[in-house]
Amino acid sequence: METLFSFRYMRVLLALLLVTIIAAVALMAAQSFNWLVDDNYASINVEGVAEVTAVPDIGAFSFSVETEAADVATAQADATEVMNSIMAYLRDEGGVEEKDIKTTGYNAYPRYEWRTQSDCTFGNCPRERVIVGYVVTQNVSVKVRETDQAGTLIGGVGQRGATNMSGLNFEVDDIEALKEEARLAAIADAKAQAERIAKELDVRLGDILNYSDGSGGYYPMPYEARGGMEMMAVDAALEEVVPDIAVGEDVITARVTITYEIK
Repeated sequence: METLFSFRYMRVLLALLLVTIIAAVALMAAQSFNWLVDDNYASINVEGVAEVTAVPDIGAFSFSVETEAADVATAQADATEVMNSIMAYLRDEGGVEEKDIKTTGYNAYPRYEWRTQSDCTFGNCPRERVIVGYVVTQNVSVKVRETDQAGTLIGGVGQRGATNMSGLNFEVDDIEALKEEARLAAIADAKAQAERIAKELDVRLGDILNYSDGSGGYYPMPYEARGGMEMMAVDAALEEVVPDIAVGEDVITARVTITYEIK
């Protein structure tokens, strides 16, 4: 009798367990269905684009001084003399602050030549590599906060002994504020498009389902692209020449994509 009771008890437990499992599976299926429905909102996708133009308010250029002498100490002394003269001009006459002048490279190395041995009297003479002097180069970058003075500074640096000048670029100092302005304008453009499309479809805009920022950023235009110099070799013996510098305008572009639910 006790065995029969235990058997019936086990059957009831198994039945309850089976019902519980079926109920749990059904609940999970219902939830999955709801999630699937929720993920398939009716929506429209729009892209907003905006551009902000700005006149660059800072410039930058690089120059180098190169000297050569029979020994490295003399070459270094000559380079230092020329560089000190240029630095003094930039600070005292050009009004460039110390923080805007930066040494970007300094090198000293021997210059070699291949020479035929002097005691050679027949053909196929051996040659030897000999040091004929030492070269010292110093590279400096300069930030120009008064862009209308860029041409004057370049001319003055060249007149005082710089051997090469390059990389004149103009850019906007506070570029992040302009990027934000362009981004907000792109969002407004996307919203206006979405409202126009919703009106044409006779629907209402709902929540934002997705947002992405694909802004290309900001790339200052180098002076070469504005018709300026790429690399200018300078003869220090020439009179001071002031190049005509055109600053131009830069364009900051923002591009956003927004997905709206429609109802």
